[in-house]
Amino acid sequence: MRNFRTPRITIALPKHSLNEDTINLFTYLPLSNTKFKLPFLVNADFIPDLDRTDIIHNLKYNREVLKFVALTLEELSQKLAQNNQLEYLNTLMPDLSFDYQSSANIIVNNLLEFLPKTELTFNGTQLPFSHIVIDKSGFVSSFGAGIFKELIDQVNVPIGILNEYKKIVKLIEKTNPDNVFDFTKLKEKVKSDSFKIWLKNATNNLGFINYLFSKKYIDIFGDESIFLAEDGELYKANELYINLNSDTKPLEWLGFEKVLHHSVSSGLSDIQLPLLQYDPISFISEIICKEKKIAIIEALNNGSISFDDFYSYLSKYASNPLFPAAEIKSFPVKTSQAILPSWSGSIYFNTSSLSILSSEKALPDGLYHLMDDNWSNNSNLKLLGEKLGCSYLFRY
Repeated sequence: MRNFRTPRITIALPKHSLNEDTINLFTYLPLSNTKFKLPFLVNADFIPDLDRTDIIHNLKYNREVLKFVALTLEELSQKLAQNNQLEYLNTLMPDLSFDYQSSANIIVNNLLEFLPKTELTFNGTQLPFSHIVIDKSGFVSSFGAGIFKELIDQVNVPIGILNEYKKIVKLIEKTNPDNVFDFTKLKEKVKSDSFKIWLKNATNNLGFINYLFSKKYIDIFGDESIFLAEDGELYKANELYINLNSDTKPLEWLGFEKVLHHSVSSGLSDIQLPLLQYDPISFISEIICKEKKIAIIEALNNGSISFDDFYSYLSKYASNPLFPAAEIKSFPVKTSQAILPSWSGSIYFNTSSLSILSSEKALPDGLYHLMDDNWSNNSNLKLLGEKLGCSYLFRY
């Protein structure tokens, strides 16, 4: 009588893919109704049905033998993995996108339970499939496994050589979906303190921006604080200017640093970033008249910002119909007599009429405030002064 406790199992792994009409199960002779589209052949001590076309499915013994088949396949997988015979291991893997039926379903389901324990020889150590990361973001190929371990995952290991073995990759994805690293998970990782510290290095920041652009994910990451500014901090795309164009020098008095770091911007070529584009009128309205207003007024009054620098910059854009003259009137102004807290008083350009009237004492002291000669001689300043309410006084 057959010894049921020790069934003999043989696995045949073909060199080439099997066709769809291949019989997968044998009990020393082929079982013609077992064309399951499995990538391997199995000969085992099954108990066949009377016409020897299939096994007896409701027999517990046969179901146990099928589990032993899965265990034997896992042992074979282990040998192939330890010997780095990944091509053969990839061939052995079932197609996990296929809905296997009958005996094949029992083999595959049990195999999926056993395979995560399979260990791959990597860098001289045994690494189980359950600790292998599938990197779908391309982060590892761009920055290396060392940076991945430092910033992303210190326990599980990304192995780039597996990417060419699609069935092994699918197996790891199915049996351990948490170890699939994609852009969704990267988006969470950039919020961590360690990642932020890494991004505050200009070289790393430039590399990361180039990487996101190459993967067409730069816009998707725009709502994360990943862009390095001149102040050394990280900002979201809608918080940071890509540059100040030709006004970089004229705006030095402001000390405005919410601009993309020069080392980063200089290393980018033909990359359209989702950062704020510098528009002088918008900048004057939003930054000077709102965000930095209090600080600018204080600096003008204590002399740390020059009135000449401040108003010279503004005068460049006084001719624009959208120039916010009403808001600028609330800033202090320096006249020949005093620094006024705003443009609310009577302020005049320096004219010959005023000089004569002043010398003749026709105008009492303190009833007028006189701008210096530059305001009437400089066309930009002259236009700005007119917009802000500065007037001429003529003697008839």
